Amino acid sequence: MVKFIALLIFTALFIITFICFLLYLYFTLITSKQIEKEIQLKQEQRTKTEINLNQKLINLCSLFSIPLEYKNDLGTAAGHILYHQDRKGRIFLDNCKIEVLEKHQNKPWVLAHEIGHYIALNKLKDDTEEMADQMANELCCMLLSENEQKDLEIGLKVYFKQEGRR
Repeated sequence: MVKFIALLIFTALFIITFICFLLYLYFTLITSKQIEKEIQLKQEQRTKTEINLNQKLINLCSLFSIPLEYKNDLGTAAGHILYHQDRKGRIFLDNCKIEVLEKHQNKPWVLAHEIGHYIALNKLKDDTEEMADQMANELCCMLLSENEQKDLEIGLKVYFKQEGRR
């Protein structure tokens, strides 16, 4: 009789352990799917925000009458701004042009950086990469709502090296 009760207790514990294990697997699977879905939704939102920002930057080029062209090859550059500079170092942006690699056509980062050069040259006569990044970051923050800035926070920091500046 004692052996039978011990066998019943062992069987009951085994069944309870097995049920707990199945519940653990079930909840892990559901949580994993929920996390994947949240990640996918956030990525979709980031992509929509990037597309929105890119379109705003393209519109800005049009507003400033800056020709924008997409090229297959720009050497080692992802993009550049072409402008005139005389022998005295004076910069003329009247006939400037921005060129961006075709593979970056749907992402805002390269175009924002090149517009950052335009602003830095026009406003401060500064042609450094750092100032272009700073101007690009400020421009993007002006064009984006607070929520959109949160969506693209990592991109803004990575592409415009803004650690600690915001």
